[in-house]
Amino acid sequence: MKAILVGIPVVFNTVLSFWLLIVGMVVGLIAALFGVGGGIVTVPALTMMFNVDTISATGISTGVICFTATNSVQTMLRQRRITFSMAVPFIIVATPGAVVGSLVAVLIGKAAILQAIFAVFLLAISAHKIFMICLGWYKWIKAWRAARAAKAQADSSAAVDLEAQEVEREDHIPTETTMSTAITSSDDQISDPAAHSELDTKADSVITVDVVVDSNPAPTSTPPAWVTYLATSGTAYLACSKAVLRRPWLRHFATLPGFTDPVCLWPTLPLSMLGTFVGGLLGLGGGVIFVPLLTILGSVPIDKAIPISMATIFISIWFSTATRLIVSSIDWWYAVPIGIGSVVGSTVAMTALRRINSGALLVGFWTLVIVTALKMTYSSVDAMI
Repeated sequence: MKAILVGIPVVFNTVLSFWLLIVGMVVGLIAALFGVGGGIVTVPALTMMFNVDTISATGISTGVICFTATNSVQTMLRQRRITFSMAVPFIIVATPGAVVGSLVAVLIGKAAILQAIFAVFLLAISAHKIFMICLGWYKWIKAWRAARAAKAQADSSAAVDLEAQEVEREDHIPTETTMSTAITSSDDQISDPAAHSELDTKADSVITVDVVVDSNPAPTSTPPAWVTYLATSGTAYLACSKAVLRRPWLRHFATLPGFTDPVCLWPTLPLSMLGTFVGGLLGLGGGVIFVPLLTILGSVPIDKAIPISMATIFISIWFSTATRLIVSSIDWWYAVPIGIGSVVGSTVAMTALRRINSGALLVGFWTLVIVTALKMTYSSVDAMI
């Protein structure tokens, strides 16, 4: 009721609703183009542009992610990109982390503390992203130099071999007598009737095998595909669980349906709660932790990790939203316009534009995020003092 009373003026404030819609479109564009979660942009925009306290901003961001996650999961389901043999266990294990993170965010009580935590998280993520981009540049330059040196060496070796072949060709020019002898012997071989007979015999030698087909085969009953899918997945998780109980200090892999290579389930599966906890605490989706966790530790291909992460975020964000509504409130008058705008912006970016892969633009974006994080850190420290 409090959220409704607070939000009534916003509904009639057409200008504010318009700007919230614009902010949502920018959030959706950035999230789709740069491959980041919308909460990284939503929370700083609300705190710095609209003077919303951080606790309320993280709650609004949680509501906005409900829109974006629903839109993304719907698209991935239509494209059949989600591997349920791994997504379902991750959803079950990771969802409690979102609930706990939302409770901690509300119980902190002081917006300045949560803002400082959010700023430190942004600094860490931005520094890591910029480091990885620069490391990629270094590796590319190193590989380019190595390829250039190998090409120069290959060209030099080819030139030496060509010169040696020219010298050898000059030393072994066949004489006229040798050439005529070679031609004569070749003609004699071809005109030999015995050779023709032998060739014809070999050409006609074909092996035939009689195949007996049973006209009344015995009927066989095969279980449905989904039963086999569930049985295979259950067997893999059961075997991995037994291995973990015997040696919990080791990494354990399992072969799951939909994956060509074994996937590391332990400790990737329990650590997935960390991503949803951060998401619930800071009003983020948690993909910035979830995707690296799946790809680096879990050995999951990136094309499989992103849909699994999005499916987990889709379920956990609704539990996070429900927790905030029960314990506190979410200002939906802010969340709905931003959420609608983010869906529109991400749809436009995915259909009309291409994902930005330029290292220079990515470095510029994450540098801007660092500047924003420093500004938020200064504001939070000033508020606590």
